Amino acid sequence: MVKMNALDAHALLRVMRNTKRTFLHRMARMISEKPIGDRIKECTAILNDIKALGIPCGSPEVTMLRTHINAYIRDGTTWCGTIDFSAYGRMADVTLPRRADKAVEVLLRVPRAKR
Repeated sequence: MVKMNALDAHALLRVMRNTKRTFLHRMARMISEKPIGDRIKECTAILNDIKALGIPCGSPEVTMLRTHINAYIRDGTTWCGTIDFSAYGRMADVTLPRRADKAVEVLLRVPRAKR
């Protein structure tokens, strides 16, 4: 039988608590992560909507958006940013979230006039 002093026992207990907390944190993050099937459905719907607006799929703006979307679908890489659709008089505010309860958003807005 191994004898521990009070300090060793306390340190061991602290390590066990931290390990358990880290494990539970990882499990909660994995559960709340958006499944790949949902990412594919949402991104496909958004790209179809952009195509329906008359913006060609081969334009550099859509290609840049597709680059971010492909990384998001494949790896779950999140991204929030703006893509300049100035050839069409718009700016795209893009949100690719990690959490399952958040939707993928692409907001095409008219940029404000410079003052």
